[in-house]
Amino acid sequence: MTFISKILYSWHRFRMNYHYLLVESCLDSELKGKLIKKLEYHKNQVMRLTKDETESLVSLQVSSPSQMFSRKK
Repeated sequence: MTFISKILYSWHRFRMNYHYLLVESCLDSELKGKLIKKLEYHKNQVMRLTKDETESLVSLQVSSPSQMFSRKK
């Protein structure tokens, strides 16, 4: 994960947890709906960043250890 991706991931995790706590303590149904939308947005961003990282790791995998040391001719 790149440095910027780590920052984005941390930011969205922080905001997701923050909005979750606000939703849990909120009594106003209109405000609760707005907070839930924000919570879902940050949750989706965390999932996207996690998915992107997983896909990049899979693409970097080598099929066999001998490929790592083989020379192209």
